Amino acid sequence: ILALSLICALGSGITGRAADTMTVSCREGANVRSASNTSASVLGALPYGTEVDVNGSENGWYTIESDGKTGYIKGTLLTDNDNNLMIVDVNRGVNIRQGAGTGEAIVAKAPQGAIVTVLKEENGWCQVEYNDVTGYIRKDLMSVYNGGLAAGTSTSASGRTTAKKDMFVNCRSGVNVRSDAATNSAKLGGLEQGKTVTVVGEKDNWYIIDYNGQTGYIYGEWLSEGSGSEDPEIGVAKTTIQDLNMRTKASSASHIIRVIPGGASVTVLSKEGNWYNVEYDGESGYCYGSYLK
Repeated sequence: ILALSLICALGSGITGRAADTMTVSCREGANVRSASNTSASVLGALPYGTEVDVNGSENGWYTIESDGKTGYIKGTLLTDNDNNLMIVDVNRGVNIRQGAGTGEAIVAKAPQGAIVTVLKEENGWCQVEYNDVTGYIRKDLMSVYNGGLAAGTSTSASGRTTAKKDMFVNCRSGVNVRSDAATNSAKLGGLEQGKTVTVVGEKDNWYIIDYNGQTGYIYGEWLSEGSGSEDPEIGVAKTTIQDLNMRTKASSASHIIRVIPGGASVTVLSKEGNWYNVEYDGESGYCYGSYLK
């Protein structure tokens, strides 16, 4: 309710377009806190794109007024409305097209982290200039660039800057990718066990990833740090998921000899396709290679 009142008071009430009007530039939104630090209580939250009137600054935080109360927003989460720079969010980069549509010819590509100059907006697309090339990029594939983040980092809704890192799905049944950090939010798709993803931020107990050009959320418990697809060397390796099956043959249809716990050390004897013949606790069998490191 408080978050909604903040949106009403700050988002719709700013019609004067004062010189100190700023916009929430973090894709995950911004918390409004009672003091200028991340330990202070959260008064509410403002979604991406909300405009606010800033009346001061303190220790890298901006101050705002709502219902007679002073709120604080971390400076890196806001950008000046006069700013016409945007940054490419998508891990794989984006196409710059000749016109505002996916059917238009590709004239160039911009990698993740590229800073582009926006010339105008048109039906969900931005006409941009990048490396002396003028063309169009879908607006939802970029964020407003506030100059505070380097390529390779992302800011979470709590105000923390998170270095991008590879993680992999550790849940045996796979995981759902959702549209927000909540189990009742819309399901965007799913990822199988062992799939490696690039985490670009965190929100509450969820990790934020780029999922087919959309912002997706995976519950933190179902991801582990590292890559699920690295091949181990012959010798000693560790299991990278909880409850890894050891089988009699190099096939998921073969009999399970035992279950090896996560983080356990095994001796890799040989490789057979995507499977490894391993020895653990006096027994030998086969484990799928993606789950050893």
